[in-house]
Amino acid sequence: MMRTRILWPLFALVAIAGSAHAQKRQPVAPSSEERRLVEEANEFHDHQDVDAAIARYEKVLAMNPHNVDALYELATCRYERQEFAACEQVARRGVQYESEHLGSFYVTLGACYDRMGRPQEAESTYREGLRFDSTNFLLYYNLAVTSLGLNKLNGARDAFEHALLLNPNHASSHFGLGQLYFVRGYRVPALLALSRALLLEPSSGRAESAIQMLRALLKLPPTVSGAATFKPSRHHEEGDFSGVDAAIVAAAPHAATEGQAMLPDHLRAALQLIGSNTGHVHEPSFAGRYYRPYVVAAEREGYIETMVCIVTRTLQPEERTACRDDAKAEDAYLKWTRSYHWSAR
Repeated sequence: MMRTRILWPLFALVAIAGSAHAQKRQPVAPSSEERRLVEEANEFHDHQDVDAAIARYEKVLAMNPHNVDALYELATCRYERQEFAACEQVARRGVQYESEHLGSFYVTLGACYDRMGRPQEAESTYREGLRFDSTNFLLYYNLAVTSLGLNKLNGARDAFEHALLLNPNHASSHFGLGQLYFVRGYRVPALLALSRALLLEPSSGRAESAIQMLRALLKLPPTVSGAATFKPSRHHEEGDFSGVDAAIVAAAPHAATEGQAMLPDHLRAALQLIGSNTGHVHEPSFAGRYYRPYVVAAEREGYIETMVCIVTRTLQPEERTACRDDAKAEDAYLKWTRSYHWSAR
């Protein structure tokens, strides 16, 4: 059975024709003893006894150097132990074979290069991996993070977007893309991406930074020191949301006279505007074709209020007085959103 282990660089503020597949070697089918040892090693690995797991994976590879299951698990162990040179050696062996692990070997190999301070090699590794496994969203995600580190912002944006087309529930890609939109000065695209990220992870460790970015996007004062400031762009590379943008800016001064700028109220108003005809996108963009239709559908179904209350769940109670945490309404909304078909057509 294939075990899925997810390896990606820490997120910070960072189809080829059949002839290509023919270049890969075919793995040798494992014997029953090899399968038994791999399963035993997996048990040790799952219980954090990595030394015992490694010993068994290496025993299997001594019996059969072409056992891709053992190679894959051993590469993962080496990465987890931060033995990146050893991880590289094992993963480089793994990418030689045509197997169900091929894309994951490229993810692991590129991640090892990243952790060794070799981002150019990581970038080329992820791109090579995508030639063989163009449906692996983690290859796109890791490529995006590495591209950020290399200051290739357009490449990072494109890779985040590809990752999200493959896996709309990958919170890290939404956080990454939202942060990139924020840095580049695209108010509405950033608001949409960060809201989606917080819907998926409303209480994670990075939720606070996303909340502060939302406050900046809505021109509300920060609630923590050192919060990021937003500098709007005059360009429309990510779609012309100028009508919504102007409305957000116009609403902001009222917050200063209200005594306390309530994020849920301003976010709800912005999302409702985006979901209405007033929020029409004049130029096609990923944000306009991917995120906005979801908000339009949520507005049509009457789910914006529930959506906002989930997004702002980590706020203090006095900041969420407008939110009624209705479990039945939330369950209905989450059921609806799970059935929503994400597309950028």
